[in-house]
Amino acid sequence: MPRAYSSEFKSRAVDMVLVEGLPIRVVADQLKISTSGLDRWIRQLRGERQITPGKGLALPEAQLEIQKLKKEVRRLKDELEITRRAAALFARDSIFPK
Repeated sequence: MPRAYSSEFKSRAVDMVLVEGLPIRVVADQLKISTSGLDRWIRQLRGERQITPGKGLALPEAQLEIQKLKKEVRRLKDELEITRRAAALFARDSIFPK
């Protein structure tokens, strides 16, 4: 008799393959499930999530979150560059006082 798995468990298993890029066999062995079952879950969820192989999730919410995070990373990099320049300026002034 087949075991019943929660949708959360199935989703995590599929994410391990599609998002993290782990091989189906490795994920199936780690989770102690059959490779054919995992393959079936992937095919089912691929249609629901609009997943493109090699591209990961294509959900609108995920895309918005990615854009938001990229913007935040860009802002933080700019702040870091300003901090580095200020530190270099202060270091130069302390070494060579006027």
